[in-house]
Amino acid sequence: MKKWLILASAVCATSMSLVGCGGGGTSSGSAYDRLPAPTIRIFNLVPDNTAGLSVAVDDSVIASNIAFRGGTADFQSINDTFETDGATDISVNDVATAAELDRINDEFLNDSDSLIVMFGKQNYGDEDEKALQILRIPISRRPVAGKARLLILNGYIPSVGRDPRQINFQTANPADPLSSLKPLFQTNNINFGKFEGNSVLDIDAGTRLMQARDSDSDSVVVVASKTFTFVAGKIYLAIVSGQEDAADPARRAQIDFVELTTR
Repeated sequence: MKKWLILASAVCATSMSLVGCGGGGTSSGSAYDRLPAPTIRIFNLVPDNTAGLSVAVDDSVIASNIAFRGGTADFQSINDTFETDGATDISVNDVATAAELDRINDEFLNDSDSLIVMFGKQNYGDEDEKALQILRIPISRRPVAGKARLLILNGYIPSVGRDPRQINFQTANPADPLSSLKPLFQTNNINFGKFEGNSVLDIDAGTRLMQARDSDSDSVVVVASKTFTFVAGKIYLAIVSGQEDAADPARRAQIDFVELTTR
């Protein structure tokens, strides 16, 4: 297979403080054009990228200097597919070398929301299955009444020589070792770099310990864990990212929860 900076103006930087940035979309008066423009939010999960990444829509840069585990501050509008005379190109470049690392071509319709995620390794050697790719995830930003919704992304990269792994994502109770056998909330076999039906998990609000486990192992292997307080009616992107054998401990496996604005 092939910390957050602030997004500002047309070309945006990103930081963990995360504030909004938007724009785009026009109206020619038709019923279709009166719908909201499509929106995207961008994340960099490439652990061996050190210079940052830039992302362009139809070759116009809309976000730059996105660090590993960084992303744009919020959803931002882009032109819909019909305004761009066909499907829309999304491309990603390394900031230091300006080299294009991947490109996708897809339809972005009005009144739609998507996540644009770069995952894998920039320098993957002969491990093609770990190569950097762009993943577009169409999502609904409508909240779920009485529940917190998790959108789970497996971007975890095992050590050199080991294939990408499926993960199980579940609650655990440190005071009760048997709780991991019967977790309150769980979804299993989440594929690397994919977003499928089992990538969505609705849970009750509260403070919970969440674990990502290697589902391909015969024994219990906890890839990463994190305690987080979830709020009902919120949507969170649950990111499992990092590289198992990264020289920098900050680039090894961890879980991050990013609240996504609802509408």
